[in-house]
Amino acid sequence: MASHAGAAVPEPRTIVADDGWPLAVRHWAGEQPRAIVIVVHDLRDHTGRHNRWAKHLADSGVDVVACDLRGHGETTHAVDHGMVEPRPVWRTLIADIGRVRRYALAELGVKPVFLVGLGDAGTDLVQSAVQAQGRQYAGAVLIGPGGVGRPRRTLMRWLSRLGYGCRGPTASATWLDRWPARVYQRRAGHKRGVARDASGSPTMWRMCAVEPAAAYAADPLCGGVLRLQTLAGVLAGAAEAGRRSRRLRVPPELPVLILAGRRDPVGQQGRQPRRLARQLTNDGYRDVSHYCYDGAGHDLLFESAGDDVLADLITWIDRRLTAAG
Repeated sequence: MASHAGAAVPEPRTIVADDGWPLAVRHWAGEQPRAIVIVVHDLRDHTGRHNRWAKHLADSGVDVVACDLRGHGETTHAVDHGMVEPRPVWRTLIADIGRVRRYALAELGVKPVFLVGLGDAGTDLVQSAVQAQGRQYAGAVLIGPGGVGRPRRTLMRWLSRLGYGCRGPTASATWLDRWPARVYQRRAGHKRGVARDASGSPTMWRMCAVEPAAAYAADPLCGGVLRLQTLAGVLAGAAEAGRRSRRLRVPPELPVLILAGRRDPVGQQGRQPRRLARQLTNDGYRDVSHYCYDGAGHDLLFESAGDDVLADLITWIDRRLTAAG
């Protein structure tokens, strides 16, 4: 892979969402692009962090477009990070994904559009987006799916709704927001020994590679605490996306690619992504591919296996474009 570690991050361009909210969008231009890839980042993340691999993906012949979610990155002022508004939170985020798709087609021309979700929240958002607008996409890619599990998620949703009912939607509860991270830290510690504590960061569960995990912890646009209204809305939306009745809304011919790390505590060391692939196949999806990478954690594209992950993603896109003619 050509190195783009020092390449300049594209300046964000502001587009207007359906409800008038400004959204910060970045575009990595491909040479003679055959397709458009829209990237949906994880919570507590932002598009600028993904410059290296997005540039390499663009070099393979696709246009890459990514939007900072509401409450994140350049879309929202730092003082309001962690707050997604207006309600309903999940539907607002799904509508923004649709708006980015329309912007990309208008600016870059009509091409097949692939939707790529990163992390547990990004992959849940992508699943909801294709459940609502599946025929608008040429394929869906889920990188690092997983979660805390249904019982914990249900309890967290109830506690967050109770919290913002008592304290207001903009209030936050650090202990509740960081509960999943504590769960993932325990899972990671069981599998990785003391390596997770190398930088003293509570985000070490995200990656096996120490330097990228430390860079994430040092990035002022990463991490943070979600507001109670946002946390409740995200948990509700993720639960809805996982229901079989919702999965059956996706066109069965839509290709789906699932990429996971075998040391990812969010995906229970690869078990949850494997279970998801089996569920989709049993639901009648005709084209489900699943790859699991040894020695890789949650942020797959920042691990030592990142080059292999990206190569598999590019190959998968090329084959779907070839098959579609």
